Amino acid sequence: MSNLFKKYEEILPKKVIDDIKENITSKVSDARLKEILDKAVLEYENMKVMPGESVGIVSAESIGEPGTQMTLNTFHFAGVAEMNVTMGLPRIIEILDGKKLIQTPMMEIYLNKPYNQGKDIKKIALSIKETKLDEILLEISVNISESKIELVFDEEKIKNIGIDYSIIQKSLKSNVKKLSM
Repeated sequence: MSNLFKKYEEILPKKVIDDIKENITSKVSDARLKEILDKAVLEYENMKVMPGESVGIVSAESIGEPGTQMTLNTFHFAGVAEMNVTMGLPRIIEILDGKKLIQTPMMEIYLNKPYNQGKDIKKIALSIKETKLDEILLEISVNISESKIELVFDEEKIKNIGIDYSIIQKSLKSNVKKLSM
């Protein structure tokens, strides 16, 4: 096995060979290892660029064009209440920067029949979507003299989401020292 790696040391960078060594099992046959190394050589050769090729411009276009297209697509969603059109570019930045704490999470869920048809789709989407307190509040008032914070809920939104006051109360109790309802 080590003789096989020595043969490829002149063709592949040391880092590529080390990664292959690290990720294969000791049970791999010499024929399979040769096949893996041949594919690595093929991929490595395909990734090389000619001297003078404008890799910066190609990279910028590869990122810029989809970003521009995404920005233009936001106009198609104007007026759609459920669609957050500001998530696109910040999400791309998070992906390119490799951020661990994601500020703009997003998920697509495909529903099976009969749930993917009819007018209940919006209700299902609202029931599984994360709902933050400020989304269901109409008003917050602070009563300094009595050391109280009073919340006025949007009954219509709570009804549309299908959330129960007991769930709100439970969530508030776990995050507030003293709660009276």
